[in-house]
Amino acid sequence: MMDQIRCDNCGIYYTMINQTHECKRKDIDKWRESDEFELMVHREIFETGTSNWYDTEGVNNYKEHIKNDKDCKFCKVLKY
Repeated sequence: MMDQIRCDNCGIYYTMINQTHECKRKDIDKWRESDEFELMVHREIFETGTSNWYDTEGVNNYKEHIKNDKDCKFCKVLKY
């Protein structure tokens, strides 16, 4: 299996060998505030317990949030 690299801007995984990645995200800051990004981070932490976007403290905060928040629309998508 080839090693994959994750784009820091869009989260897409791509292989280093024979592949170039041109990030399609024009406004990275706006995307990081979007529902799409928030769901991606929720899913990443819910499924793996880690995140490439947050440090240990941030991941632990998300874990607590996922565990305790009954009204979060992203948590509902993942749990049910």
